Amino acid sequence: MIDLISKIEDYLNISIDYKKYLLIGNAFDKKALFLYKRKDNHPSILVRIPINIRAEKLCENEYNNLLYLNTIKISNILAAQPLGKITYKGFNCYIQKTLFSNQMQTNLRTILKKPRVKDFNIVVHFLSIIYNKTKSTDNLTDKTFFNCWQMGDCWIGNLGLYNNSLVLYDLEYAVRSGYPLYDLLHFGLHYFVALNNVGKLGKSIRDGNYTNKLDNRIFDSIEKMFIVDLINGGKFTILLKYAINTYTTKCNINKKDTKILIKNYFEKFRGIGNLKNDWEKEVFKKIL
Repeated sequence: MIDLISKIEDYLNISIDYKKYLLIGNAFDKKALFLYKRKDNHPSILVRIPINIRAEKLCENEYNNLLYLNTIKISNILAAQPLGKITYKGFNCYIQKTLFSNQMQTNLRTILKKPRVKDFNIVVHFLSIIYNKTKSTDNLTDKTFFNCWQMGDCWIGNLGLYNNSLVLYDLEYAVRSGYPLYDLLHFGLHYFVALNNVGKLGKSIRDGNYTNKLDNRIFDSIEKMFIVDLINGGKFTILLKYAINTYTTKCNINKKDTKILIKNYFEKFRGIGNLKNDWEKEVFKKIL
């Protein structure tokens, strides 16, 4: 690890404190190395270290999306500043500045299993800003929506707040030509997941027990529970209905196209549309 730190020090032409560094995470075949400049109390450099080709591609995609966001500069949307890349043990490692914020998931009501209205309002507000700033100049044929920048893994654990801005983390799955509403639906679904899986992955990694085979988080069943909850008019329904309608109004997307986006998100993007015949009609009754 010292050789890597030395390479980064030379590459950035800065003085790094070799006695202090933090190396975390290996759940998805990549690690995050936090480095401290000399005499600093907080890490200022983050290095993404992949250990296979797939992880390298994810790190590269995140880096390219950081470049994009820092270039177009969306009002009140913050992402880490990319600083370059170096080769280490046969793979490209991607360097960025650390970006601190108040994590949105900090006060998640995991005991009561209740969503916070404030969280959804914040996400709707900022996602509509992102859409209107990044939407393509050419709309899709006969549609009221455009392709746009899509975060790809928009959940409460990847979002933070700094003053009046939203801070975006972990952009490995971001795409420049994505779809509106997908990030909001992803946020709602994984909010549901987070309330039911809190702490499980973090504890496994901390204890050194994590493997893909032993990942004890539950996703598929919770996705189905989420759909059933919507069909039955459960606790998320009113909140999600308000969020979707507010977002699509801000983005000028009509109801017909909203239905298409919701259907495509669950059936094509998530692959869970086979819950029951015409499931989407039941959902649409509740949330549109």
